[in-house]
Amino acid sequence: DMMRALEERPDLMPGAYVPMNLFIFCSIYEDGQSFPPTMTSCYQTYASQVLLRECKKEGRECHVNPDLSGLPRDLTKLLAGLGLLAFEGLTADPTSFIFSERTIRRIFPSLGNGKIPDSSFKGLLQVHAGKVGFCSEYTFSFSHAT
Repeated sequence: DMMRALEERPDLMPGAYVPMNLFIFCSIYEDGQSFPPTMTSCYQTYASQVLLRECKKEGRECHVNPDLSGLPRDLTKLLAGLGLLAFEGLTADPTSFIFSERTIRRIFPSLGNGKIPDSSFKGLLQVHAGKVGFCSEYTFSFSHAT
C-alpha cells in the first residue's frame, strides 16, 4: 500500500505530514506510479497530472511528461508566468502568495481586459471573487505555498 511505499522512502515520509504533500502523494500513487526520486520530482509529477487532466477537460490531445519536458508552447508560457508570479511573491516584503488582478494581467497580458476564466490557469492558480465598495475585485492564489 501507499504508506508502506512511503515508509520505504525516508526522504519523502516526513512530507506526508503536510496535507498538500500527502494529497500529492495520493495523486501519484492513485495513478499507479511509483514515487519519483525526489520531492521536487513529486511536485513536477503532480503538476503534469493537473495539466494533463485540464487538457482532457478541454477535449485537447496533449502529452505531458512527468518531468514537464516537451510541453506545448502555451503550457510552457503558463508555467513560466506562474514561476515569475511565485518569485514575486517570495521576494515581496512581506512574502505573499495572494495576487491582485492587476498583477495577474501584468504577468499574463494575453488575458485581455474581460473576466479571467478559472480555466486560464489549468487548476494551478485559484481565482477568488470579492468586493471592494461597489466594485468586484478578484484575487488569485496558489493552491498551497509550497
